[in-house]
Amino acid sequence: MKNRNRMFLITGLLIAGLSIGLAINGLQAELANAATVQASTEDALYVCAMHPWEVSHEKGESCSICNMALSEVEGYKAGDPIPTEDELFVDPDSPMKISVMQHEGWIPIKESPFYQEREGDAGMDHSGGGHSSMDHGSMNHDSMDHSKMEMQDELFVCAMHPWEFSHEKGESCTICNMALTKVEGYKAGDPMPKEDELFVDPADPMKVSVTQHNGWIPIKQSPYYQPKSSDDSGHEGHGGHGHDSESGQDHSMQSRSTQESTASADSGTLWTCGMHPDVIEDEPGTCPICQMDLVTLKRSGGPTTTGGARKIKYWVAPMDPTFISDEPGKSPMGMDLVPVYEDEVSGGSTVSIDPVTLQNIGVVSVPAKRTDLFRTIRSNGTVEIAEENEVKVNSRISGWVEKLYVGRTGDPVRKGQPLLEIYSPELVAAQEEFILALQNGEALSASGIPHVSQGGRELIKAARRRLQLWNVADSDIDRLEQTREVRRTLPVYSPSRGIVMHKNVVEGTAVKAGMDLFTITDLGKVWVKAQVYEYELPWIKENDVVIVTSSYDPDLELTGYIDYIYPTLDPRSRTAEARIVFDNPGLILRPDMYVDVRIQSQPIMGVVAVPKSAVIRSGVRDLIFVKIDEGLFEPREVQLGLETDDSYEITNNLDAGEEVVISAQFLLDSEATLQEAIERRIAKRRALSQPASAEVAAANPQAGH
Repeated sequence: MKNRNRMFLITGLLIAGLSIGLAINGLQAELANAATVQASTEDALYVCAMHPWEVSHEKGESCSICNMALSEVEGYKAGDPIPTEDELFVDPDSPMKISVMQHEGWIPIKESPFYQEREGDAGMDHSGGGHSSMDHGSMNHDSMDHSKMEMQDELFVCAMHPWEFSHEKGESCTICNMALTKVEGYKAGDPMPKEDELFVDPADPMKVSVTQHNGWIPIKQSPYYQPKSSDDSGHEGHGGHGHDSESGQDHSMQSRSTQESTASADSGTLWTCGMHPDVIEDEPGTCPICQMDLVTLKRSGGPTTTGGARKIKYWVAPMDPTFISDEPGKSPMGMDLVPVYEDEVSGGSTVSIDPVTLQNIGVVSVPAKRTDLFRTIRSNGTVEIAEENEVKVNSRISGWVEKLYVGRTGDPVRKGQPLLEIYSPELVAAQEEFILALQNGEALSASGIPHVSQGGRELIKAARRRLQLWNVADSDIDRLEQTREVRRTLPVYSPSRGIVMHKNVVEGTAVKAGMDLFTITDLGKVWVKAQVYEYELPWIKENDVVIVTSSYDPDLELTGYIDYIYPTLDPRSRTAEARIVFDNPGLILRPDMYVDVRIQSQPIMGVVAVPKSAVIRSGVRDLIFVKIDEGLFEPREVQLGLETDDSYEITNNLDAGEEVVISAQFLLDSEATLQEAIERRIAKRRALSQPASAEVAAANPQAGH
């Protein structure tokens, strides 16, 4: 009996143990399934591109601060720790793309244009365990009251609608749903600032201040600013009391959306996203990228209409402004075409730029001036011998050099100084004939017969003339006439003063008639031949003052004048030569010396001139941009006249006093060229469409009835 009871007890224990084991296995399976589901939901991470501490593992969540859709973090894997802000990177071309890996060209998320710095988010849950939110259960009433008191010391406004304000942090604009921005410089007790008392940083228009820092602009000039409409009067100011309840806000937003939709349909207003300006819609809604509410598109084009329906000029692709159409439709990229209204297109190719963009791209303009232009032309030159100051001494009769008085090249000589003595039998015979003619002339003169006496005088004159033609000096002929003694050698004298540049004889040299004996040059006056480019030729004239200096001698500075401008150009250097005459005291300038030349041109009086930086020279035309009004510029093709070191003369299409752009005009030129291309394409398309329309009308004469 005892054995049977023991067996029953053991059997019961075994059955109970088996049941417990099965229950444990089932519980483990359920835990494993739950872990698998949990892991599958945590394989992805989503963060806010503007507030990256706002994280979630659930797809489709929005940021609790700005209401922007969270972006998936590329490279995040299940089990990875939640990355910090310093471990996140974005694509600068598309800051909504976020990754934990820094691809080539990507930047830290803190350098993103969307990034907003965190300011006192003490109550935020940044652990990554689900979408971050304010943990009200973990805060007592004392901390809430203390936080509220601190919030009263701050002011937050909307960067788009600055009349939307609050004293509580984390609030959003009731119009565009954008997070309100803290107003820098506001203190507790300060009166509520007006729109005209608010300023923004043009580099980051989300920064708002009551102080106008250096370079900051009024908030009304911000690219984000939207003018207040009559529908916004009910939303002005929250006075620190927070916004309406969620249901009331939804109701007001829904009502306003209906009104805006009706108004946009009537006025042709376009709507865009403040973060993605390429998103343009015909009616209000939300951005398909960041889910932010769209705002009215701010016009930067021509004058706006004050009443009546606006007329559409053409349709254009938002991502490719060169693709235009006369009718609405789709672009080659599949995007809806957006309208361009006639009041947005200025006459001709006038370019309109808003003030913030003008400041960012650095557009500067100055007035054209009526002034006197002159130019200092700088060139180089070479010192040359003045041709009129060079002489050659040669023999007019054959003979031999008996004695040489100037025996070295480079010796200075005076005018009339003997250079050598030459022996020539012909000269000896000529002297004898002259003496004989003197004797015969005296005899014939004593005859008393007039014509016989005249013949004797003619004979003496002919003999003297013969000696003169052989370059015998008159002093030597007179001495011969007085002494009646024939000299074996006769001297050759220097015809001018100067330097012996060449000497071709020595004592005993046999010379022939016409042989050059010496070359003598007077260096007291020299030439400088300067090279002048052909585009500089209009500036120089004969008798212009010229100054020469030399690099080897800083003290050298001589003043001369342009004597002649040669009429031909050097085919290789494309330069003309200007001959400049200089006095050369002390023989400072030596032949073949290089000098620096400065030509002072005569001023051109009373011309309209602009800085060189104002002219765009394409090789085909010369273009300037004239400031018509604030932010409105007109391209003009002009003709250039004279050119100085820093200015151009404008000969047409510009008056003195008109302002011309001197910087960033290439950006304006690109915009003007784009408008011209669009206008040409529209004209061509309409020209092609007119014959087709005529054919359709001819084929359906009753269509209009």
